[in-house]
Formats: sequence, structure tokens, C-alpha cells
Amino acid sequence: MILTNEELPGQGLILKVPKPLELMCNTTDDNSLNVTWLKNGNPVIISDNLHIFSENNSLVIHHTEDDDVGEYTCVVDENVNTTIEVKARTEFTEEFLKSHILVEGDKLVLHCKVKGTPPPVITWYKDDVLINGSAGHIMFESSDIHFNDILTIQEVEFDDRAYYSCEASNEVNKVKSTIYVRIKDKLAALWPFLGICLEVSILCGIIFFYEKKRVKPDASAGFKSS
Repeated sequence: MILTNEELPGQGLILKVPKPLELMCNTTDDNSLNVTWLKNGNPVIISDNLHIFSENNSLVIHHTEDDDVGEYTCVVDENVNTTIEVKARTEFTEEFLKSHILVEGDKLVLHCKVKGTPPPVITWYKDDVLINGSAGHIMFESSDIHFNDILTIQEVEFDDRAYYSCEASNEVNKVKSTIYVRIKDKLAALWPFLGICLEVSILCGIIFFYEKKRVKPDASAGFKSS
């Protein structure tokens, strides 16, 4: 029988970069049995950062990194083995900004950038309402890393103004990031200019009226001079 340092058999261990990781493989029948460690089916390579201690058949990684996740198998005399899955928490590699401004007709692209082991499942929400698959003109795309991790709208409309949330979860935890998308009228940028033009036109009209009134000849003055 093999005992590991998992809290529950098959539960795995959570990687906490850069803290040390210890995997234990205690052979209760005979501690003298030969033990071999594999990672994802390949023999583990001993280094200054990774050691295997024969006293308790434990594998220790002193300074962990993100790529230390995976399935570690303890093989006893090639007949008996057990596997410990080393998992990683779901984390955002880049969170959304608080808000984003678009003009009506612009393209919206939101990329949910996360990492974790097992790979996180991504779910999208609009104003806290689940977007169930591609809905209307809201479309989902998948990157080389995750499924449905990119939300796109080819031409935004006023009704697309909302809070958009990406929720990512795996067996370890879940995280959520939200952005508020604002939509402006196509002519929004012209309104200040048109207002200035109107003000200038009114001012010019007032000046023209005043100047015309000021230089208007006095008809009565002609009669007096004769």
C-alpha cells in the first residue's frame, strides 16, 4: 500500500509558486522497495532544485514555477504505482480595465486571459445574466489556450452598453473580472463643434445687425443741409 501527503486520496496538491513542493510516497509494506518518480509519464530529472529522498521516497522541488504542475507518479518496483496531480489556482494574467468607451458601429473584443491547472472553464455574463453560447450578434472565439475565452461584437449598438464579466473556474477556485462598456453616438464628437458653429453664427449675426444699424445714413440730416 502507498500513502501520499494528499489530504484526501486522489485530491491532489495545490502548487503555490515559489514555495517548495513536497510529494510523499510511503510504501507501508516495505520501505526498502525501489521507487521511481515520473512526471506526465516521463522520468523526473534530478537537479539542484529537485531532489528525491530515499529515506521516505519523497520528491521535493525547492523553488517552484508555473510549469511544475502536472501528474507525478510514484512507481514501486514497476508493479505498484500511485499518481498525485499537482494543480494550480485559476488566476488572471491580465484583468479587464474598469471601463471601455466605443463609438456606435465599432468592434468590441474582450479577451479573458487566465491560467490554471486543470485548465479553467470560462463563462461570460452581461449585466450578471449568463450569456448562453453565441447570442444574437455576440460571438465567442477560442484562442490556442482556452475555449470561448474571447467575446466579440462586430458592430456595437446602444443596447450593448453593459457590464461584461468573465468568470473562470477549475477544481481549485474561481475568479471573476468585470468591465463596463460605454457606447457613444456616432455624431457625439460633432455636437461640440456644431455648438461652437451655432454660437459663432449667432455672434456674427449680432455684430452684422449692430454694424448695419450704426452706419445707416440719417435721412433727416439731408433736408436740414439744403
